[in-house]
Amino acid sequence: MNNDNEESELMRIDDPRIPEIIREHAAAFETPVCYVTILGENILLSDEDGELVDICSIL
Repeated sequence: MNNDNEESELMRIDDPRIPEIIREHAAAFETPVCYVTILGENILLSDEDGELVDICSIL
């Protein structure tokens, strides 16, 4: 699963590049999602401390 050649980008959840559907999904969690990391086809949602909240993907 870990591919060293994959690039990732950490963005704030309110970054305009984050699709609205991801923001809506993130809002469903009790733990507030602050950051989004796009890693290949996976999207990692994390809280203010960097703890993982969810992993999702856009198909």
